[in-house]
Amino acid sequence: MRTHPVFAPALPRARRVFGVGAWAALGLVAFLPAAASAADSKERGPAGKVLTDTGTLMAREQVEKPWRVLDKGQSAPASDMLLGMPGSALESKNGAVRLSFLSDLDEVSPFPVIETAAVLHPSNDFDLDFTLDRGRVDVTNQKEKGAAKVRVRFEKRYWDLTLEQPGTRVALEIYGRWSPGSRYNPDAKEERGPVINFVLLVLKGKVDRKCPTCQLALEAPPGPALFEWDSVNGQDSSARKLDKLPAWATAPDKASPRAKMKKEKLEKFRKVVVNDSLDAAIKQFLYADDPYERRLGVYAAAAFDQLSHVADLLNHSKHPDAWHNSVVALRHWLGRGPGQDAILYGRLIKLRHYSPAEAKTTLQLLHGFTELQTAQPELYEVLIDLVKHQRLAIRGLAHWHLQRLAPAVKVEFSPAGDKEEWKKAYLAWKEAIPKGKLPPTLKESDIRER
Repeated sequence: MRTHPVFAPALPRARRVFGVGAWAALGLVAFLPAAASAADSKERGPAGKVLTDTGTLMAREQVEKPWRVLDKGQSAPASDMLLGMPGSALESKNGAVRLSFLSDLDEVSPFPVIETAAVLHPSNDFDLDFTLDRGRVDVTNQKEKGAAKVRVRFEKRYWDLTLEQPGTRVALEIYGRWSPGSRYNPDAKEERGPVINFVLLVLKGKVDRKCPTCQLALEAPPGPALFEWDSVNGQDSSARKLDKLPAWATAPDKASPRAKMKKEKLEKFRKVVVNDSLDAAIKQFLYADDPYERRLGVYAAAAFDQLSHVADLLNHSKHPDAWHNSVVALRHWLGRGPGQDAILYGRLIKLRHYSPAEAKTTLQLLHGFTELQTAQPELYEVLIDLVKHQRLAIRGLAHWHLQRLAPAVKVEFSPAGDKEEWKKAYLAWKEAIPKGKLPPTLKESDIRER
């Protein structure tokens, strides 16, 4: 059985978290579709009910249609893409199952989850039938007695889960990431895609899992609680036994100052959406003075495919965090599924007039590098040369990587600056990392300070 990342030494977050915002820097926003709807049925009758406040859940019928605010108590329609704020929830049509939408905006989990989206399906055989398009949900049996039956669909497959008793709860998570060092080949005969991971973790009680060719019993810790599938290795041969729940799966301290701050920011965003519009909320948060609000604004713009706002931000923002959050968001967008890289490559050439080499360079920078590549001086020479590239996206991404691969070096640089600023940053990086050399390492005292 492979070792799940929750039990393996975690890579530095800068190397393992990918996201959506840099799409904006490329100026392609108006032409970028959201991930295709995962719905198998076109029926749009009621399939659930919104449990949380108006504006915590939004729905979209088709990619070209606008997002709609769902009211508390409103029916959640089948076949629509539903995107929920962290902590939002709905229940199945018959009230038997609660579906909670969660995320990892603080990047504390080994699972890089920014937003959660799902599609409900009508069903006569299950209490809840849904597709998990991206992110994390908690599924809870809220019957007064008896088992709850749930079908969860993902990546053209499904698992049938029986939550044995009232209160039984399971976490489900799906996320996709391109492997570091991946290269885009426009002439490839077979379509490649990001590595997709699907995780099932029993949080409370007992769960029976079935698929067309398998059956497996799971139980919350201490017990066989964890099961995983990925698009490279397939599914685990058996569930992994845990003595206790991992830290990422335990409830946060809602009384902590940070938890209260996050709740206040999310509530502020929700109120602007309800009282004005989603567009107004994104704009307000993107240009906020508060860094956490700016992060929420970038992630929301990417999640709702309002990427023209992120483009404007990257061209005008004076805040260093704008680039980091935007790159995280764009890499997250690319990880939604196969074909996203092909869309970017084609738009860069057709709409932004990139050369094929420039388009491939952009994708390479977004995919990142292997540990072997980061141990080669040649990589740093290439990245330093790209800091003065004519394309905003390329020089910005090059500097973004250098900052994370060489944390001991401090070079101030705004990719949207003029050519003199490019040259100054280029010379500073060349002096700090001479040709044929690797970046200097942090001193032990510096590490402690961080």
